[in-house]
Amino acid sequence: MNNIIPLFSSQGSICRSLLTCEDETEIKDNSPVSIFAIAAQYGLNKLVVTDNSFLEFPRLYKHCNKYNIQLIFGLNLNICNNAQDKTESSLLSNCKVSVLMKNSEGYRDLIKLNNAFNAQKETFYYESRNDYNALKSHCTDNLQLLIPPHNNFLEKNLIFNGSALPDLGTIKPIMTYCDIELPYTQVVNPAIKQYAKENKYELQEVQPIYYMNRTDFRPYSVLRCISDRTKFNSPNINYMSSAEFCWESYLEKVNK
Repeated sequence: MNNIIPLFSSQGSICRSLLTCEDETEIKDNSPVSIFAIAAQYGLNKLVVTDNSFLEFPRLYKHCNKYNIQLIFGLNLNICNNAQDKTESSLLSNCKVSVLMKNSEGYRDLIKLNNAFNAQKETFYYESRNDYNALKSHCTDNLQLLIPPHNNFLEKNLIFNGSALPDLGTIKPIMTYCDIELPYTQVVNPAIKQYAKENKYELQEVQPIYYMNRTDFRPYSVLRCISDRTKFNSPNINYMSSAEFCWESYLEKVNK
């Protein structure tokens, strides 16, 4: 169980995490919790952070250097079969990938990849996105493709009747899964493991972490409802049926 990697998201994901990147070394009651306070309190020498933007990367980089912590930073990107197809049916292929920097040269490459996915009006359709051809064109040896445990192409097809056709070419991704009980975990996780085995991809268990404790799930839910313009008593937001996306849950798993 100790091989589970905590996969942090920060406030740089914009309304998708309660964790800050403040230069804090203490976890205080009734205050926002910093990723660096968690790192200090629990002796973490490596942080893996995947955000939806570069917004908090400068502070993550600065504070990791200060505390001699290895930072592995990545971006979550929206991907589809064909970004030029702006029809409602094209949305059935929309899913997520994450791309991590493997080294210092990966910073420039990830910026270029981010621009290709998030700064192109020609491929925008309801949200910023691009396709597998763009991914293959910009994913260099300095970057590592990560298939996230949720919102991935397998989940899209199996659970949401999607039509995602991942064309990765020679890219060798790391397939990840998460042992958090959701209504369809027992369907998606075996599919992820089987896909990794059939394609000889690396497989890694992770724990997405968006907040500190289970008691933070309520304020996290409120934040998500405000962002998604839904009601708290009927949010209709995926993955909001579990309060396990937290550091508290991760600790319980690794300490079994």
